[in-house]
Amino acid sequence: MRNILSRISDGIIGTLLASIRLSRKASEGADVVHITTSGGLAFCRDAALLMICKVFGIPAVVHMHHGKVADYTERISPSALLFKVVAALATKVALLDQRSVSSAEKKGSLRDKVVQLPNFSRSAEKLNESKNEDDDACVKDSRGDVVLFVGWLTKEKGIEDLIGGWKEARTMGNVLNLIGPGKNEYVRKLSKHIGERKDIRIVGQRNHDEILQEIKKAKLIVLPSYAEGFPQVIVEAMALGTPVIASAVGAIPEMLAEGCGWIIRAGDKEELAGAITDVLGDPERRARMAGAARLRYETQYNSVVARSRLTSLWCAVAKQNIE
Repeated sequence: MRNILSRISDGIIGTLLASIRLSRKASEGADVVHITTSGGLAFCRDAALLMICKVFGIPAVVHMHHGKVADYTERISPSALLFKVVAALATKVALLDQRSVSSAEKKGSLRDKVVQLPNFSRSAEKLNESKNEDDDACVKDSRGDVVLFVGWLTKEKGIEDLIGGWKEARTMGNVLNLIGPGKNEYVRKLSKHIGERKDIRIVGQRNHDEILQEIKKAKLIVLPSYAEGFPQVIVEAMALGTPVIASAVGAIPEMLAEGCGWIIRAGDKEELAGAITDVLGDPERRARMAGAARLRYETQYNSVVARSRLTSLWCAVAKQNIE
């Protein structure tokens, strides 16, 4: 209860401070306001900021950094109601993937408001810019013997399936590292599940720069989640040329389509074990997956493409406001 009350009070204080800052900036004049949001209770802050934009006559783009739009448009819940309020107040609503855009467009009131604006990873791009000559052969022999999971250590992320699948797979001397935070009780449960296996390690939390270095060196990323939006770890793996096995949830099938990764059914431990065995045993397939994913990142997700899309969106919104 204390944590919930603390989050609510922090949210109220944050909303007040953000509203004061925006009011000051708006009074000085602005062409467009761009608001990023994680949804849920954050929609309360977003609605307050959008009301300020309305008062000052400034158009606003709301950029939703989550994959819950389909749920918001198809179900009735407090978050869904808040989403509808925020979408009604916004001039444009930017969504990460085509699945979310299609769901939103089914609502007639949103059809002319939604645009697709995927994530990118400038940090991963910078890491690539400092690459060694050997990195172009990364997927075959110069990569290490590590397979990575990156994310919260929770049941919803498919961690138990991954550990079970790893035990059943032919892992060929590779090691599975689990990177990310988790509650102590659940981490202890995972440790018991791992048992005496030396080829499965709970690494714990690392900072972002360290994670990017690990992704770049890894032979494979595995993300067997039960629910996802537009996972940033997959964006980073694509940018760094690391092949990915992931479950067919959220935007993942769109991200890894056309040979950019290996897609499995969520919760299917046997299929996961087979995918791990096949991908680890076929360096040429890993190289093809990584190459296709890197090309998709460069043509659809990189920072140059993102800046161009943002600039075009802002200009169109500003022009629409003038007209």
